[in-house]
Formats: sequence, structure tokens, C-alpha cells
Amino acid sequence: MKSDVMRLSAAQNDPPDRAGKIAGRLADPRPPSCASDQQAAGLIAGLYALGTQLPDAMAIASFDGSTTAQFTVPPLTTMGVPFR
Repeated sequence: MKSDVMRLSAAQNDPPDRAGKIAGRLADPRPPSCASDQQAAGLIAGLYALGTQLPDAMAIASFDGSTTAQFTVPPLTTMGVPFR
């Protein structure tokens, strides 16, 4: 079964642009949703370094709601999930 999900694993010591370099090699990347704002910021930085026009070429969303989202260019769409 073919999956439309692009799975990237990232470790804290990975270069910030690792995900962007991987996504830049895909012919038709799907709009990613990232598990954390930190991962999304790294993806944005990597895609920007490759010359990708965000958000025109690709939209990125994240699930975290951290303050990291306030400092990305373009602004990151993020959703905070309350923990109970």
C-alpha cells in the first residue's frame, strides 16, 4: 500500500535544515504537519535555504503552540493541544 505520508525522524542534534533538504528532493511534496514547532521551524529554515517560496509553494502546520512559532518567517500555523 502506498502512503501519502512523508515521515521524517529528527533528533535534537540534527542540523536544522535536514528536513528541508529531504523534502526538497521530493517531486511532489505533500503539505506537512509537524509534531512540534521546533521540527516545523527546522523544516521552514531548510526549505527557505533551498529557495522554496513559503507559503506559496507549500504550507506547513504544527501541533505544539510554543513560542517558537512566533519567530518563524513566514509565521508558522500551530495549534496548542491542552494536556490534562
